[in-house]
Amino acid sequence: MNIKIILDEQLLKYIFDVESKKLVGICMKRFEIHDNPEDQKKAIKEALYENLRGLLQILIYNGKENLLLTPKKEKE
Repeated sequence: MNIKIILDEQLLKYIFDVESKKLVGICMKRFEIHDNPEDQKKAIKEALYENLRGLLQILIYNGKENLLLTPKKEKE
């Protein structure tokens, strides 16, 4: 199934601005919560994955039928 998603450039910039600030805040909080560098690393990694999944959902919900995403063709 080929789903097209279109987003206005200003909306895309806004989404990335808001989400990046939120992600930085989440990551900084993980540094405050955890003293052990390994725990910090795990917490930051999970926060990044969670936030990027959320960002994907925001893009999908806000841009259905608006932005065309196509896979890059490999060189032969």
